[in-house]
Amino acid sequence: QNLIHTIESNAFEKLKSLRTLDLCENHLNTFHKDIFIDSLPSLYLLNLRQTNLTKIEPNAFRGLSNLNELNLDGNYLHSWDIKQIDIPSLRVLRISSNNFSGTAIKENMFDKLPSLQTLIMVDCGISQLPDTLFTRTTNLIHIDLTRNQLRAINRNLFARLNVLKELKLNGNVINDFPHMALSNISTMEILSLSHNAISNIDFFKFT
Repeated sequence: QNLIHTIESNAFEKLKSLRTLDLCENHLNTFHKDIFIDSLPSLYLLNLRQTNLTKIEPNAFRGLSNLNELNLDGNYLHSWDIKQIDIPSLRVLRISSNNFSGTAIKENMFDKLPSLQTLIMVDCGISQLPDTLFTRTTNLIHIDLTRNQLRAINRNLFARLNVLKELKLNGNVINDFPHMALSNISTMEILSLSHNAISNIDFFKFT
């Protein structure tokens, strides 16, 4: 843990070969634009876990053309901030323990992340997901929505996720799970629905 509050633009411009940058447990509050402009072309993993982030400005990650994994766990971000993440190369996004309960999840929240394969949104207070949330993230393989407040799953929510292998929905309050929600996903290997309020699922209709 450090006491970093601000990162100046191009603070890392001499570190052209840097692969991992761990800034977790600092006090950044706002992640400002143009911090990484043309400075970290090799960065693979960026850890901003528990950095007291309340805002992400547009273009905050511009210049991270090869970033594979971004960890934003344990902050105070809203869906609008996640929408600002414009990283076409990103494959893993961790945004657990951010409180989305007071704001609606935006339907285009992940549209700028076309390569996303793993999405971890555990313990975020989410009660509802728009059915077009994953329209542009068709490469998703792993989704973890454990310990939220989801009551129902829209039948079209996962309609475009033809390579999805793992879906974790345990620890919600789901009482309605339409079999059509997964009817077109032949790649599914792990489905976790424990600790919900589901009374019946006709699993025969999945076949």
